[in-house]
Amino acid sequence: MFGLGFGEILVIAIVLLVVVGPRELPRLLRSMGRGINKLRTMSTELRAQSGIDEIPTRP
Repeated sequence: MFGLGFGEILVIAIVLLVVVGPRELPRLLRSMGRGINKLRTMSTELRAQSGIDEIPTRP
């Protein structure tokens, strides 16, 4: 996942828990998930509108 190992993800999770706090962490992660989902949707729509997937490539 993103070129990160388990140990690195664990360190990031601990730092987030300390900085944000256990009460705010679920809310932060939820809003981050929604933002990522919105970016994916926008990206898919842009690809469909631009037709970039239908451009022929050189053989």
